[in-house]
Amino acid sequence: MAAAVSASDALPHHEAEAVQPATRRTGGTLPSAPGEAHMGHIEVIRGLACLMVVAYHVVGNDPLHGLRVAADSSWGTVPRVLDAMQMPLFAFLSGRVFAVATTSGAAFRASWAKKAMRLGLPLLSVTLLLWITFRLTGKGEGKSLTTALLFPFEHLWFLQASLVLTAIAAIGSWVFRSRLPAFVAAATVVSLAVFLVVPRFEHNVFAIHQVIYLGPFFFFGWMMRMASPPASGPIENRWPPVVAVVPALVAVVAAAWTWDVLIHNPDAPSPYQNAPAFLFAMALALALMSLKPRCRFLEALGARSYTIYLFHVFFTSPTRQALWAHVPTASTTTVFVVSVIVGVGVPWLLHEAIVRNRIAAFLLLGIAPKAAAARSPS
Repeated sequence: MAAAVSASDALPHHEAEAVQPATRRTGGTLPSAPGEAHMGHIEVIRGLACLMVVAYHVVGNDPLHGLRVAADSSWGTVPRVLDAMQMPLFAFLSGRVFAVATTSGAAFRASWAKKAMRLGLPLLSVTLLLWITFRLTGKGEGKSLTTALLFPFEHLWFLQASLVLTAIAAIGSWVFRSRLPAFVAAATVVSLAVFLVVPRFEHNVFAIHQVIYLGPFFFFGWMMRMASPPASGPIENRWPPVVAVVPALVAVVAAAWTWDVLIHNPDAPSPYQNAPAFLFAMALALALMSLKPRCRFLEALGARSYTIYLFHVFFTSPTRQALWAHVPTASTTTVFVVSVIVGVGVPWLLHEAIVRNRIAAFLLLGIAPKAAAARSPS
């Protein structure tokens, strides 16, 4: 549980151009996408989604992982509800800030190379680090490195799915550059149709299941970006607040519906192709984009969300294990809160260190050395 994005070109911080308020130094985001500058609420929403990802992995998706809570308990239902929101939100934001140069073949290749680097290098490097960690600790179900790279591996499946989605979007925006609105609308409709009717494939190569699941959110976010009024400087509240009422109400109703479905069906599959969960995630994304929430902490977290997404799993599990070993009387709530704090705080500090080193920023975050040098505070 993204790139990304303040939007650099990969998950929480990732798949598009970074949205970066002028008053804040983020130490590692890419330049803002045209028309998205000063829109700190994008980072706030990304930060919120990032917190959901960390919380999801702390609790665990079944009784054998995370906090090891019963699937039919409230704690056991929490991660499944979070699962319905977190990555759809990231995918929606990725589409919302997606941009690629299409004026010429050379411009397209340069732009896509940057996006592929922002997603591909962390996919390779962090997969390798996580695979080695699992081998040393006896976890990871004994997967080979090739399997870890070609099939979903822990939370890194999002990078695989993002590579596919951005490739489709980039190629389509280049081929149909003279009819881009029509292409985006068609891609949205087609992705939704595929989501509704295509069954899971036997082999989930390069997270194709998740591509199908996230496609409607990605392309709908892109379509909403194109339908938005043009930006005018730092003015953010271009839609009247009443616009948020309908999606907010739908989100509340769908959330209750989702909770009811999941708590009474603890053995039901993850929210893929789950109608209430899909409606919940889509309405929540629209409501948040309309409300344009502001929170300095979440905004700063969103600017570092790619690093937090990539590395939080290296710290949440050891924290849980240490608490259980040394504080056996600690409540589930205490273990959850402390693990989330560590899972966010340590990668936050790690981000500050990575972006100060050109090689580390290149290998672990996919930031080109020249760009890293330009953003270095030194």
